Amino acid sequence: MTKTHSTLSRKVIKSQACLQKWIKVNIVPVPPTKKLKDKYPCVGSQPAPSISMQGKWLDQAGFPIDQPVKVRVMDGCIVLTAETPPHTEPIADGA
Repeated sequence: MTKTHSTLSRKVIKSQACLQKWIKVNIVPVPPTKKLKDKYPCVGSQPAPSISMQGKWLDQAGFPIDQPVKVRVMDGCIVLTAETPPHTEPIADGA
């Protein structure tokens, strides 16, 4: 049985089940071209870790295409949260 409640006009469905996916940290496939080395001196000198996620399960989990995502990083833990962009007031042109 699922419970539904609303937080800041966004529905959240709580479920007792948690979907788990297993992925692997890979190396960023960046070719060390001269143009990249001039702009980013560290490119090609050290491998950089990369984590990639894709699939329809992201949309089902509340991460559709173009969804802003907040990333929180802690020791041994990365938390991704679907976010609504903050409301910003238009800037007056000073006229």
